[in-house]
Formats: sequence, structure tokens, C-alpha cells
Amino acid sequence: MNTANAHRWAITNIGGDPGQHRAGVAETHPEAWTRALTAGRAALLAGELDTLAITVDDEDPAALYSPARDERGALDPADVTAVLVEIHQNATAAMLADRLVAGP
Repeated sequence: MNTANAHRWAITNIGGDPGQHRAGVAETHPEAWTRALTAGRAALLAGELDTLAITVDDEDPAALYSPARDERGALDPADVTAVLVEIHQNATAAMLADRLVAGP
């Protein structure tokens, strides 16, 4: 991987034990998002995070997600997946809109 063109990602816990939970690099922006979302989903389902913040390319957190839990504190994996897909769509749509307005 060409580290000069690497895209950094991180997931952070908001609330509870704050701070960077996991981080890494990817070759492309979409791959950075995929890795962040995959790590975030796994950490939420494992109960490692209360509220997930996702940062890609050192920007301000592009997504904050505090999932609803059932009476036993469990998460529905399908609901978590659906919300994370929606977060990705909203965040990347906003970035694309900014690029289109800025022009080539």
C-alpha cells in the first residue's frame, strides 16, 4: 500500500470509556469506510462500545450512533447493520455533494 495515498479510519467510543477504540488504514476511501463500519459493527455487537463515532481521513467524526438496546441490553444485528448502511450513505452523499459543488 502506498502510505502517501492511504486513507485513515478510526472508531471511537463516545460515553463510557472514551478514546480511540480501533484504527487502521486502507488504500481507498470506500475501503476505509468499509473497514470502519465493519469494526464498529463488531464492537457494538460485542458490547465494547456504547456510542460509536466513525472518522475517515482525520475529518470530524462523520457518524455518531447510539443504538437502542432491548430490555436485556442486547442489540439486534440486523438493525445495527441497517443503520450503519444508512449512516454510510448519508455521510458519503454529503461528501459527494460538496465535491460536486466545488467542481473539478
